[in-house]
Amino acid sequence: NPRGHAIAWGFVRNNWATLAARYSQTRPLSRFVINIARFMYTKDDLAAYEGFFSEHNIAGLGLSKAVKTGTQMIAENQAFHSHTVPLVCDWLHKHYETTVNATAA
Repeated sequence: NPRGHAIAWGFVRNNWATLAARYSQTRPLSRFVINIARFMYTKDDLAAYEGFFSEHNIAGLGLSKAVKTGTQMIAENQAFHSHTVPLVCDWLHKHYETTVNATAA
């Protein structure tokens, strides 16, 4: 859900100090840092993610590996979307036109 993701990402940014203080060096925070990247796939998303975590002491929180994993995930999502979305759109366009033309005849 893109809206839910935007809300979650905003929550992380707005409440980072509290999250970091309460959950530093824990698996839940590490998983959260990775999972927030799961639905990011644009260059802007990658820049925002990298920028946000570069401004904070992630090494001191034990999150370097999690942020690296999240960054890789966003890059992979970006590659998938840039390659696959045009193919799916082309396929749908071809099959939709065929269906419309067959129904009109």
